[in-house]
Amino acid sequence: MITLDDDHVYRIDGRIVPSVTQVIKGGARTYYTAGSAERGHRVHAATVMYDAGDTDVESYPEYLKGYVKAWAEFRKDSGFTPTLVECMGAGVEEEGHFAGTIDRIGVINGRWVTLDIKSGGAEKGHLLQLAGYWLLKGGEECSPWNGANDLALVYLKATGVYSYTKIMDSVRMNAVIQFKAKLREYGREA
Repeated sequence: MITLDDDHVYRIDGRIVPSVTQVIKGGARTYYTAGSAERGHRVHAATVMYDAGDTDVESYPEYLKGYVKAWAEFRKDSGFTPTLVECMGAGVEEEGHFAGTIDRIGVINGRWVTLDIKSGGAEKGHLLQLAGYWLLKGGEECSPWNGANDLALVYLKATGVYSYTKIMDSVRMNAVIQFKAKLREYGREA
């Protein structure tokens, strides 16, 4: 069983395990400013509400409207259909155990996609984060989930625009190798 407490500590069957982000950052608990982390949480919560059926963009607080509009536009333009929203998963690899929460798994053009939503700018660690999510296996609340074919990042802006990046298979496999190396390194440091 996978759990996440209020201090953002993951456990698998009661045992504390690092988050995908901690693996990437070598054990650091956080690496975002308090403001950007809060913005990210609020934007994610708003996209969850949108996906749950609250699709009236004008009903959101002013500071979130642009992000929600961007999410709505992405959904419309891509035809993305979310199947799983904010789903915790556990990673059990030869290199170690870890956990994380995937933003979305759904379908674009008939292909399953693991999708990560970002409200800031592109960073190198985003690809490794997505590779870590791709390795996760879903808990009971995410069943049935057998992973997804494709990986993608969606960057939402306060201006109401978005950018979408589909990760090519060769890039995904290289990122998975890099993530596993970070996981191995994390295990040696722990």
